[in-house]
Amino acid sequence: MYEFGYPICIEGEGACPPEDVGGIGGYEEFLEVINDPNHEDYEGFLTWAKEQGYKESWDIKWTNTLMKQCLKLKKIKVDK
Repeated sequence: MYEFGYPICIEGEGACPPEDVGGIGGYEEFLEVINDPNHEDYEGFLTWAKEQGYKESWDIKWTNTLMKQCLKLKKIKVDK
């Protein structure tokens, strides 16, 4: 049983890929471009990513709040 009655995330890093990034290869290219402000496609990729809802960082507090709201477990009374 979970200590708080719901699962929590204790560690993590990085944001998830934007929608329609093009699979593993597309995500690798995306990361290469988005991490190089001098890349010729940087501005275009950044604009596209923001339109997709991409966030450059990952928020553990937000993740845990979301999991608490969505995955709260209820104790079930079992007749013996």
